[in-house]
Amino acid sequence: MAESLTDRPTCSSRLRSHSAWWLLARYRDSQTEALTLTYGGSEVLPVFSFREEAEMYLLIEILGDDWQIRETGTAELVSVLHGPCASVRSVALDPLPSTLAEEVTELVGLDRERFVSRVTHGGRSRE
Repeated sequence: MAESLTDRPTCSSRLRSHSAWWLLARYRDSQTEALTLTYGGSEVLPVFSFREEAEMYLLIEILGDDWQIRETGTAELVSVLHGPCASVRSVALDPLPSTLAEEVTELVGLDRERFVSRVTHGGRSRE
């Protein structure tokens, strides 16, 4: 039976239902540092929906041995965005490594606050 468009999960519901995310991080001076990218003069946090996406990115980008894949839950990810990565303006969802993204002019991503709203409340404001 064919699936109707209304039966498909929305972007908001997919983001909210995600229980695990993956970041690239390294440990420096007894602190964890999340990898951020600079795009269009703004700082962007790459966030991966699947471990394999993060592994591919790390393998292709050759960032160095100190960068590792770190699994994180929604609450910790929100905490990272409000704490150590508070200067980040947006979140890039499953970004392509730079060698594969040369022809892509925009990263697939969301404004930081919109991303936080979608993963915590499904895009709806709290009442």
